[in-house]
Amino acid sequence: MDARHLPTGRYQAGTATDTVPIVRSIWQTETMLRPEAAWLARTISTLPSTAFPLLDLGSSTASYRMNDQNFIDSDIFTPLLDAGHRVIHADVKASAGVDIVMDFTRQEDRQALAESIGIGSVLCANMLEHLTIAPEESARYLLDLCRPGGYLFVTVPKTFRYHPDPIDNLYRPSADELANLFGNRVALLERANVQDTLQIVHDIRRRGLWRYVASMLMPWRQRRIWWGKLSHSLQRIEIACVFMQKVS
Repeated sequence: MDARHLPTGRYQAGTATDTVPIVRSIWQTETMLRPEAAWLARTISTLPSTAFPLLDLGSSTASYRMNDQNFIDSDIFTPLLDAGHRVIHADVKASAGVDIVMDFTRQEDRQALAESIGIGSVLCANMLEHLTIAPEESARYLLDLCRPGGYLFVTVPKTFRYHPDPIDNLYRPSADELANLFGNRVALLERANVQDTLQIVHDIRRRGLWRYVASMLMPWRQRRIWWGKLSHSLQRIEIACVFMQKVS
């Protein structure tokens, strides 16, 4: 076990991705949508004090959470911190606002975290569609991170265009299908297919009208992304969201 994996409570920032071919970059294009954040904020606010610390897996940077998508911090994390709860932000790359650098698909990373801290709850938002491992395997790894009696909050797009970061495996479950990944090791407390705006409205808001139009006039540059924008443009975005308690 190298220094990055020592059970210190805050891992050494290092070359966490040297041998990792699978997890998304910290510089993602979108981590969470506003209705999704509102659902998470409401459900997380019901947790007892024994459900902490909360691990925010695939957290991205502090700047992203507090500036680019500031509702993530203001709606979800600030109320928890104000209440005196501990939140641990973990990502595969070191950056400001990342407390722990880890690859949750590595057994030694999961074991080191469990032994050093003891995670009460896990938040994993919009990450499973960016992995090369099977969703069932991801579910097992997430359960490994959470102590018995702890809680899991997992979200995955149900209806959303192709968006590689760095890949998109096109996993698009309903909330029921997402919950079923975890089998009888969890008790399902709440599930929802949270709706947002039309895909075209979302893309224009994010990129601006003229950049969006320009990208649609050049299909040869990123053909698969272009086709995803076109084919999903009039579909309403939905995010599958589940809130579960680990029972075994």
